[in-house]
Amino acid sequence: MLLTPGLAQQVVNSLMPLVRQNVNVMDATGTIIASFQANRIGHFHKGAFDAISQQQTVEIHPEEVNLFPGALPGVNMPIFLEGQVIGVVGISGHPEEVRDTAKLLKAVTELILERDVLMEKFRSQAQLHEHFASLLLSEKAVQDAASLQASAKLLKYDLSLMRQVVVIDTEPLVLQALAFGPYDLVFTRLRENILQQLLPSPCIGPRDFVVFLEQRLVILRETQPSTPDSLDTLFQWGQQISQLLPPHTAPLPIGLGSSNTVTAQLHFSYREALFALNHCSPAKPVASIEELPVLTAYALRYAPGPNCLPLQRLQDTLHQASLRKFNMEETLRCLLEQNLNTSLAAKELFIHRNTLLFRLAKLRSSTGLDPCHHFDHALLCRLLLER
Repeated sequence: MLLTPGLAQQVVNSLMPLVRQNVNVMDATGTIIASFQANRIGHFHKGAFDAISQQQTVEIHPEEVNLFPGALPGVNMPIFLEGQVIGVVGISGHPEEVRDTAKLLKAVTELILERDVLMEKFRSQAQLHEHFASLLLSEKAVQDAASLQASAKLLKYDLSLMRQVVVIDTEPLVLQALAFGPYDLVFTRLRENILQQLLPSPCIGPRDFVVFLEQRLVILRETQPSTPDSLDTLFQWGQQISQLLPPHTAPLPIGLGSSNTVTAQLHFSYREALFALNHCSPAKPVASIEELPVLTAYALRYAPGPNCLPLQRLQDTLHQASLRKFNMEETLRCLLEQNLNTSLAAKELFIHRNTLLFRLAKLRSSTGLDPCHHFDHALLCRLLLER
């Protein structure tokens, strides 16, 4: 890491409340690049140069000042970062009086610089994650397959897994935190805090991918095609995630998209999760595209919605032999034509009304659809028949 004048002055400014003596920071050449005394910046400091060369503390007593051009009495300690000397921090005064303070300043300086390095690494890694996720969740994923595969390999992201997109709106937390500092600093620290809470938790699997896209936290969650999660399981998971997030006046909204096995179609799951996000409320902070009211609204918004997996599953279920033997599509079509009047529909189908009710019970147990008692279910049935 290169110790720049701007960063060095930030260190000095941070040290000012700790000491009353002058503090200097010197670079790897022994030049003063930051100081309480601005007139000394840019001057060569022999004591700092020796501290760098010898990689040890150099104390300058009053009677030795003539031996150290550009220096005053004080203590100069090398700054180590990742095992390398990158500069020197010095404090003016008699060494017997400022020695302990110098040790404290050295420790604080190294902590500040280590923090800066970590922040820079975090920013670089975050940018890489964000770029990859933005491409993966866009319609351009197919066109940029080579770039996608290269980034996935670098990030150790398995493109072959079945994934579900989860979106959490963190904007309320950002707005709350802005009272304590500028946006960039606040948002960076907030993201760090959230990731530190989420990543080690059992709610996040080893092959899940977590990234921030603007003020939304996106989780690409691994799912199992053979044992899809029930709505209750999804809601419980969402509530556990919510409890790990920083406190706020109301739970943060969490939108769940459908699972998808095709990487190039994950942007549909992302769109579904964003849509579900709009159906959250303080009383119901977790919403899923798998919920029939949400799915109905989504299907109407994006009709005919050929790429919506929950809709496709419902249609596949209607075509299964277990329902096909009951002429389920014809039954639904007739029921809708008769404005959900079961007596008229049964008459039109030449079956007993109880037979029709039995068919509708089969539909309800297989798909969850109950068109005679839920208007949105009736709409969904109409959409399914038109696909």
